[in-house]
Amino acid sequence: MLPNLIVIGAMKSGTTSLYHYLSLHPEIVMTPKKELHFFSNEQRWSQGVEWYQSCFANKAKIRGEASPGYTKYPLVNNVPDRMYSVVPKAKLIYILRDPVNRILSQYVHYRADGTEHKTLSEVLADLKTSQYVYNSKYYTQLKRYLQFYPEANIFVTTLEELNA
Repeated sequence: MLPNLIVIGAMKSGTTSLYHYLSLHPEIVMTPKKELHFFSNEQRWSQGVEWYQSCFANKAKIRGEASPGYTKYPLVNNVPDRMYSVVPKAKLIYILRDPVNRILSQYVHYRADGTEHKTLSEVLADLKTSQYVYNSKYYTQLKRYLQFYPEANIFVTTLEELNA
């Protein structure tokens, strides 16, 4: 079995909450581990489709996973085409939030876990190359998926809508 539902991001936009809410539905089985990163991590991708398939042993009507790393272009390439090559009929959920709030949340997260040592001013000094800004360029991320998946297969929502 392969997934037929994938939450593709964006980071710090409610993917964890959405993952948990979906897992509560009786007809949906989400992977036990939230972030598989199969399509975005070279090591995971090299494990092959058989490994990915083994994460979806349950024969539920809807099988899903959530990996916000799927919308980190240009830092991570080839995700939409890889995804389409494995699960061309999957439904995708792209959850996003106010871009400035998302950037601040990611920055605080990275500072707290020790992966970011620069000031906020330093990481945003060049908006054209900042990884924080890339993740908030929602249309740039989405249009890459639209090259492979029809609009009908992609549901876009926001953290604000999820909270409401």
